[in-house]
Amino acid sequence: MDTAPQPTDDTEALDELDTLLERARLFILDLMIFVDGIFERLGSVPLSAKLARRLTRHALLPAETALRRAILILAAGLPMPVLRAPRAAPDTAPPRASTVSPQATKPRPPAFRMSEPPPRARNDDTTRPDTAYLPEDQLPRILALTDAVLYAPPAPPKPLPGPRDPTAIFCRRYAALQAAFHDAQGEARRWARRRARAMARAGAGTRALPLPLALPRPRKSAKPTETNLLRDLTDSTNTCFGHNTS
Repeated sequence: MDTAPQPTDDTEALDELDTLLERARLFILDLMIFVDGIFERLGSVPLSAKLARRLTRHALLPAETALRRAILILAAGLPMPVLRAPRAAPDTAPPRASTVSPQATKPRPPAFRMSEPPPRARNDDTTRPDTAYLPEDQLPRILALTDAVLYAPPAPPKPLPGPRDPTAIFCRRYAALQAAFHDAQGEARRWARRRARAMARAGAGTRALPLPLALPRPRKSAKPTETNLLRDLTDSTNTCFGHNTS
């Protein structure tokens, strides 16, 4: 994962960000070395679903959380991307050559997921919705018991989702993590372009996160170094995008 200086006049703040990104890089690298060591010890033995879940919880999730915030910090320091105007499609497209480059035959790694679930609401009286009044669109619909309603054919059952494969899911996410780790600057540029297009469609003039990031719930076995790093990355990400979490 690369670290790049951000355009700022505060040298001390710049050094702190560089130090934080280096801490994140070493943290993610240690977790990847740990997972690679597990694969080396397994050899030809396939990864079990139980081990895949354990690796996801103890290695993949913390690494994804740290890398996601590091990429956002890098993206915040990039200049606002200049979006190109869409080109008009020609009436007749010229035929393309049938030659295939060697790069085109190489499979692309899975995309690294940059989105995070919204923070969970606290289970207290202040966050519970008031159920004394419901708007009209949320009221239960009352239908007249006509013959059309009574003898209507039942709706076809929805197809059941296929069984989840924790091993395949882990391998895809880990491959995406590896690719994003080795091209963090490219991931930051791609995120900045996607965010710029979204903000252009919304008519906003500044690039910002949709909502401030929340500190993930620490694992019981998490070390203080991991908790402190994720807290520092979360605070720095929100600060870079102008979120006041005080």
